[in-house]
Amino acid sequence: MLTEDVLYGGEISGHFFYRAFHGGDDGLYSGILMGQVLLREQRSLSELVDGIPSYHISPKLRMPCDGPKAGEIVERIAAEADQDGRVSRVDGVRIDYPDGWGLARVSVTEPVLSMRFEAVREDLMAGLVRRFLRPVPDVLDFVLQELG
Repeated sequence: MLTEDVLYGGEISGHFFYRAFHGGDDGLYSGILMGQVLLREQRSLSELVDGIPSYHISPKLRMPCDGPKAGEIVERIAAEADQDGRVSRVDGVRIDYPDGWGLARVSVTEPVLSMRFEAVREDLMAGLVRRFLRPVPDVLDFVLQELG
């Protein structure tokens, strides 16, 4: 958010960040802004939400793995990323593709490799996961099994 100089950023965890607070998170401010939007739009929250595109997102996937091994996996994914994806190394490795994104990072709280994926449609998820994890077939097998 700070690198791109955007007004607003959010996480799937429900944290919302604002340029007005120098990238800080503030739940009360979020509530006040939403109230202003509802007053201005004169529509219900459910009506506004219905107009937002829906994406398919995986649960947080946590593969047991010690820190050094998890770090090697992250480096391998980054080094062998598809050329059609945009790679970010801010926190682990995230690769943005035209149809979604994949993220892998070393957990700072426990010995796991943490991963998450998002696709614009559910039927694209498996292909996106395969593309992202192509350099690490053993991790791919774990993720596909977890996603069922």
